[in-house]
Amino acid sequence: MEVIAEPCSTQATRRGCSEGLRAHFEQTFGTVVSSYGASDLEINLAAETELSIALRKACAADPELCRTLFGREQPPMIFQYNPFDYHVESTEDEGELVVTVNRRTSVAPKIRYNIKDLGGSVSYRDVAAVLAERGLSIEALADVRPAFPFLYVFGRNDLSAPFYGAKVFTTDLDTILHETPEIEGMFSSFQLSVRETEDLEKKLVIRLERAPEGEVAGDRSTAAGSATEDARLAPLLYRCLRDVNQDFREVSKLFGPEAIEVEVHDHGTGPFATRDRRVKERYVT
Repeated sequence: MEVIAEPCSTQATRRGCSEGLRAHFEQTFGTVVSSYGASDLEINLAAETELSIALRKACAADPELCRTLFGREQPPMIFQYNPFDYHVESTEDEGELVVTVNRRTSVAPKIRYNIKDLGGSVSYRDVAAVLAERGLSIEALADVRPAFPFLYVFGRNDLSAPFYGAKVFTTDLDTILHETPEIEGMFSSFQLSVRETEDLEKKLVIRLERAPEGEVAGDRSTAAGSATEDARLAPLLYRCLRDVNQDFREVSKLFGPEAIEVEVHDHGTGPFATRDRRVKERYVT
């Protein structure tokens, strides 16, 4: 029996689901899909389909394709939605999603409601055309191809840490922790913050929570928690952020790995000690 899991729902954490995290869940569940929604708008606006997942994987393998379709090299979450139910736009300044509920029967209609998520929409026809220009076929991506427009989401605008003009998203860290072989499976959560030193230099602070005992896939000694070993993670995370975030790659010309401060905490200790599973995690502090 196939079990369908929906642990990546963006209405739960607004963090999104990296392909590494999806692969992790697929070790237990038969199919893993995400839905997109906002409790202040409507519960579900869009959902991943076989086609949207295949398109995201194609973008992960071809950064130039991703840049052409979505403006960045790192693939966003990609969903499909019914345009008869919702009209999707994005603001010109920040690129935040603006949604209008089209149904006249809605109890609380919303007109051009800003969700504060960074993203937009692309029509099925435009996606097919871009693929064709690159010698690809949308028909080859998936057997089931609903001709609905695609809604893409990079992450919540306030779930990012501004650093030297770049925005470091929680989805960046999620991707790094689940797709970097040296640390894959070693950490269960994280927090981002930016601090300023007495010399007015900015530091990107990354706090990592170790996975519970018995759930660590890698070598725990890599993150043993001493100041020396915490510092060893800074160059790794610096390199990975350059790989997954093109804006960070540009501003990193101004600084090196020394601008990254890493703190490793045992599971359920330090800033992670007061976690309440009944409320949303705090990823940016």
